[in-house]
Amino acid sequence: MYKLKDFSKQHHTGEYIAEIIDSIIEKIGIKKVVAVVSDNSSNVTLARKIIHEKYKFIYNISCMAHCFNLISSDITSHIFAKRLLNQVNILFKYFTNSHIGGSLLREAINFKNIEGVD
Repeated sequence: MYKLKDFSKQHHTGEYIAEIIDSIIEKIGIKKVVAVVSDNSSNVTLARKIIHEKYKFIYNISCMAHCFNLISSDITSHIFAKRLLNQVNILFKYFTNSHIGGSLLREAINFKNIEGVD
């Protein structure tokens, strides 16, 4: 991160974002920048494209963490996943809040580690 700045009063067009990125590249030095990484919104995708066209050696990369987040959000929005996560949370609460349940879980984990059971 280079610096924080409030851009809430500006329009977040691809061209404007590219201007900001370009000014930062010029301030810190072209040789210190390898890639521009962002989410996939149309304005920042355009900004990455503009920067890559100006500086061919700067990679135009979509953020994989953001992509995984979108995928996981889609998966967890399905009713099957919601039910499964609900059941897992019930089990988790039982084993973390119950001293007997926690003891049984620790014993099972220790047994598996000692015996090498899969």
